[in-house]
Amino acid sequence: MTTKDSERVVSVQINNEKRRKKLSEETDVTESVVQYVPDQISVKLEYGIEDSTKTITKQREVPVIIEEESGFAETDMLEGGEISPDYGGSYYRPLPGATQIEVAQVDDPDYDDSDDWGGCTGCIGVYDEDLEEDVYITAAHCFDAGEGRVFGQPTRNFEAGESDKISYSSNPYFGTRMDAATVQLDDVDVTDEMSDGEGDTYSNPVEGYLHHDWIQDNEGEEGLSKLGIATGHVAGTISNVSASNDYFTTTADRDEGDSGGPHYHIDGDDPYPFYLAGLHRGATVTGNARGILFTSIMDEFNITFGDQYDD
Repeated sequence: MTTKDSERVVSVQINNEKRRKKLSEETDVTESVVQYVPDQISVKLEYGIEDSTKTITKQREVPVIIEEESGFAETDMLEGGEISPDYGGSYYRPLPGATQIEVAQVDDPDYDDSDDWGGCTGCIGVYDEDLEEDVYITAAHCFDAGEGRVFGQPTRNFEAGESDKISYSSNPYFGTRMDAATVQLDDVDVTDEMSDGEGDTYSNPVEGYLHHDWIQDNEGEEGLSKLGIATGHVAGTISNVSASNDYFTTTADRDEGDSGGPHYHIDGDDPYPFYLAGLHRGATVTGNARGILFTSIMDEFNITFGDQYDD
């Protein structure tokens, strides 16, 4: 059972994309199972006191929320080898969002062993309320979900910090789908702007973040932009937001190296500021881009960033 708007609900998880594929392969039935799930169910709640034979029983109707999930297929980290990104230079100071990063997948990496490293995209610098200082965020799988691992930029002798807080779940279907990490920086300043793809100048300012309710309300209607070192600046329609408010999917292009980069909304008024929706994790079974909601990351790590978007 989960809680939504202060009401107890039952959340039914259905892997919509994978279910459609399975049905098309095995049967001609095209009806969705959603129509067979009731709007609410009757639940018996028993209240008792330990070591007491007295029990109070209450019957109540509990709403059912259908959660249409897109099965997760793969992350978008660039494994080993030379990093030849199309976007986001590696020499930025201060450190912007959507820049090239190279991260250690092991505790004691060999600088000459490419298998010890992964290529990803940084998301943005944020403020850590626990450390009372700026930190940087990206995807946890870039570090193989390990703490204290080197975070740098592709020269490999340009270390910028180490992974600190890690939140990661490898289960693609149930429970939390969190995949995020903070990086404690070594005397490196951050900026609330994005890299522009040229390697030495900055793009629009990032003024805040989108609440997950805004993303849910605009599902199937609004688009979100995305920045990654492999695909550059792309955009796609919001296709799905989880009822558990931890991830979303869009139709934006994605490729290896985009992991950890930002998904965001561009405000239509000059100077056209960006508002973060989340960071990129990888692909669904049908190839859509999947991101981790920024509001979920904020709650998980006790971080803050700018203002909540209000359109």
